[in-house]
Amino acid sequence: MAQAAERNRVVIQEGAMMRFHPQTSYLRDLLEQGAIGEVRLLRGVFTFTLEREGDIRWDPAMGGGSLWDLGSYCVSFARAVLRVEPVEVFAMQTTSRSGIDTNLSAQMRFPGDIFVHIETLRRSGLEDLQPGDDVMVRFAEGPKGLVVAEIEVGQA
Repeated sequence: MAQAAERNRVVIQEGAMMRFHPQTSYLRDLLEQGAIGEVRLLRGVFTFTLEREGDIRWDPAMGGGSLWDLGSYCVSFARAVLRVEPVEVFAMQTTSRSGIDTNLSAQMRFPGDIFVHIETLRRSGLEDLQPGDDVMVRFAEGPKGLVVAEIEVGQA
């Protein structure tokens, strides 16, 4: 596919909607306008409980694991918002019997010493939340403040 795209001068991209979501554009604009000052930290958490036996996300031969399935969105989001590539990456994981990562915690350092922390969890405890419960998600931190989104559970 990559060779065909190169020959035809086209770009191949996964259809990850968050890169083009209005909320992402708004956050990028806030950061570029200096609304929180110099960006120091971004945090991303993507988690859900996966209990289905035989799901391809448990299969290492199919690219299973929380980093490839969930973490890729956190990494892509950080790259899209900051518009630069990480210069350093470190990660720790827990693995299943089949060898895939079930939980992962990673730190990335971007130019300007901007740190990005991501967590991907297969068993999160979020299943205990009930509709109407609020979850606060912290996106970015700077000397002037935070950018935070409030998500209501059960509201899609």
